[in-house]
Amino acid sequence: MRGASDIHIDPTPKGATVRMRIDGQLELFEHLKPDTTMELTGRLKVMAGLDIAEKRAPQDGRFSHTISGNRGKVDLRVATLPTRYGERLTLRLLVSQETALTLDQLGFMPEHQYLVESFLKRIQGMMILTGPTGSGKTTTLYAAINMLLKEKPINIMTVEDPIEYEIAGAAQCEIDANSDKVTFNSALRSILRHDPDVVMIGEIRDKETAEIAIKAALTGHMVLSTLHTNSAAATVTRLIDMGVEPYLVAAALRLSVAQRLLRRLCHVCPIPRPLTEKEAIAIDRLDLVGQTIYDPAGCIYCGNKGYNGRIGLYELLELKTEWARMVAEGESESELVAKMRADGVKSLLEDAIDKMIAGKTSFDEVMLVASSW
Repeated sequence: MRGASDIHIDPTPKGATVRMRIDGQLELFEHLKPDTTMELTGRLKVMAGLDIAEKRAPQDGRFSHTISGNRGKVDLRVATLPTRYGERLTLRLLVSQETALTLDQLGFMPEHQYLVESFLKRIQGMMILTGPTGSGKTTTLYAAINMLLKEKPINIMTVEDPIEYEIAGAAQCEIDANSDKVTFNSALRSILRHDPDVVMIGEIRDKETAEIAIKAALTGHMVLSTLHTNSAAATVTRLIDMGVEPYLVAAALRLSVAQRLLRRLCHVCPIPRPLTEKEAIAIDRLDLVGQTIYDPAGCIYCGNKGYNGRIGLYELLELKTEWARMVAEGESESELVAKMRADGVKSLLEDAIDKMIAGKTSFDEVMLVASSW
């Protein structure tokens, strides 16, 4: 098993191409003939509970499949989209965790993991994970919830769209996209009447959701959520842009975690070499010239790709008293970032460089972060 996260079935004039997203990269798997494509599309739509006669409108569904050989169960979310040559299908694969995911498995540096675990030992406050779609934010939240459930008997309630993994011991509420009866806001208001200790919100999308989340964090609850921004400091700016008062953000937000994913080098076949001067200049670290780093090679254990799995990159903003005061007084994002760097808070790029030196990822992967910095 290669651990694919998505399967893409793209119709063409001569059938369809099947591609899989493995470790964040799309790989061609197979070309299908027209007859096979129609049969496969119909079968998947039936299994997902979709209307097989409807081919001109997008549809969404899901189903579960037990993997042969007692290898667990996988939940599949199926989305269809009408295109020029037929229906395009995208399958999101959510493999059930045989054991509870822990923070140790995600790639945190010791100092970063200490900050996250310290926050989780609090009884109230807000932690927000930020980053683009597919950067592993929800996975990190689930690992945090698993830690909380292991540490003490508490009431954890979640609002998600959709529920990606079932968490034993947590009450999970799924948003109904086809109805106005169960929305983020209505579910959150109801949850706060169920005496929760911890509230997990799948995503803060608007001012109303943000205000309810902050109110919960200020009234004795721990709130975990995600937001779409590019950096830890930008979380503050985004909440204020939504219309939340700066003093409320300063009072509620305790930890902001920016996150990305890079491919992890295969542990069997990496090739050591010194970092060149040109490469050191590219990442603005001339002090690392000659430092041993590792390139991907490829072997039977990684499907000749040189990579096996992915590792998280993190930038953490712990809103200390002085920084909270800066936020409350309306200091700009750039001023907050300057203060973070002066205090030694590492950026995503610096975390990537540390993981490259540790032999966990390659220079090419680090450049993906540097190019967007």
